[in-house]
Parts: sequence; structure tokens; C-alpha cells
Amino acid sequence: MKYRIDLDKDELESLQKLLSKIKHNSKPETKTLLGKIAKPTEINESEKKVRAIATATRHRSKKAQEKIANAVNILRMENKKFTHYNIAKMAEVSFNTCRKYISDEYLNTLNENM
Repeated sequence: MKYRIDLDKDELESLQKLLSKIKHNSKPETKTLLGKIAKPTEINESEKKVRAIATATRHRSKKAQEKIANAVNILRMENKKFTHYNIAKMAEVSFNTCRKYISDEYLNTLNENM
């Protein structure tokens, strides 16, 4: 399994300075690691990839908002109390996602109109 760390230029330079202070020991793993850090490869994200990521994010957000709106309507029909927990559970989204799209003020408004 391989791992990747995304660093900006300043973070890379700081890491290189820190690792240059480490004494080179005879372990091949250490030499390989230092060699990789000495010659990093740049990661260039294409415009196409960036647009695809943005589109996918918008789609996921829209789908979550639709689920939350449906859950609110179902809870309204069942005359249940509106809480972030109840809405998230009914919508099958995370609690944090529910809090992102439903403010506390809106919850209070929903509960007052019951």
C-alpha cells in the first residue's frame, strides 16, 4: 500500500530542512525516504478534474438537501418533534450534514408551527 502527503512549497521546505538534520544512518529505508523527499513530484490537477469534483460535490449536496426536505415533510405528517437527530435519522444522512443545512432558528420555527 502506498501513501501520499500533499504539501505546499513552504511545508515541503520545512520538512526537507528537518530531515536534513537527521544523521544518515545505514538503513536503506531512511536513504530511500530522504531521496524521495529531496526530489518531490508536483501534483497538477487538470481543469477537467477540478470541474468534475465540483460537479460531484454539488450533486451530493443537492441530494442531501432533498433527503432532508423529504424527512422534514415526513416528520410533519407524523406530528413528530423536529430535531437535527430525528431529521438526520429519517433522511439517512449524518447529523453534521443535517446541521449544515438546517439552522437552529429554522428548527425552532418548525417546532413552533406544530
